[in-house]
Amino acid sequence: MLTEAFSYRGKNFYAAMENEYLKELRGLEKLRSIVRYVAKLRQEIYDKEELRFHHTNLLKMPDRMGAAQESNGKLVEMIAQSIEEAREMGEISPDADARAIEDMILLVIRGATWEYLTTEDSYPFEQKVWGIVSHYLKESGL
Repeated sequence: MLTEAFSYRGKNFYAAMENEYLKELRGLEKLRSIVRYVAKLRQEIYDKEELRFHHTNLLKMPDRMGAAQESNGKLVEMIAQSIEEAREMGEISPDADARAIEDMILLVIRGATWEYLTTEDSYPFEQKVWGIVSHYLKESGL
């Protein structure tokens, strides 16, 4: 039930984020804002203990792990759209593997989430994720 509640809140948050905050943005600027709002969701909307319990519980439920990896859904859709816009705008090479970039971003978000859950002090979620993503894009020549 907790997993379903998280899924429901996340879907609503992502839909609101897209409609209210991202509609005027494109490309890498939009991608950076997505990272910012995912950090906000993880750190301000969800209670940390509840989030920790949810993610730990998912490890015990392999059939639900796919949902935690967000391999489809609104977040992936928004990331894919920003990458495509960045390609169209010349911010990312047209030859770049969009799926590999999406996978890397989702992996970094999941890793930052686990790292955040293991800290007691404040955690620079957005800076960590965007720092790794921007470094990857720059170093990959994308």
